[in-house]
Amino acid sequence: MKALIVYYSHSANNESLAHELKVRLGCDVVKIEEEKRRTGFTIFLDLLFRREPKIKKPEVFLNDYSMVIFIAPIWGSKIASPLTSYIKMENGNIKKYAFITICGHEGQGKMIADELTQLTGRKPIIVTE
Repeated sequence: MKALIVYYSHSANNESLAHELKVRLGCDVVKIEEEKRRTGFTIFLDLLFRREPKIKKPEVFLNDYSMVIFIAPIWGSKIASPLTSYIKMENGNIKKYAFITICGHEGQGKMIADELTQLTGRKPIIVTE
């Protein structure tokens, strides 16, 4: 099974996790990059108005992977909006997937799994905080 880690990290915590998993699992890694960097205020506005930021399209073909591991922060009990933008962009190419986050609040797994299911039309294999 060929796996890919797709991550977004605002403060580098989830980036560290992505690179640690890359070493341990030996899989490829792709970083989601925004066209404009988020600030605390723009994150707040994204949540308030349900905005989705523009992201740079990574040069990777998800069809080449049997498994995608998404890593991103949780903002206001929602997946960070740059990763949401990516998932919507690539939804038709996502086969199996999982989601991992480093966040300050435990117990959001069910809400995150529900959000992912709504975004993709498929349940994640696992959601881990």
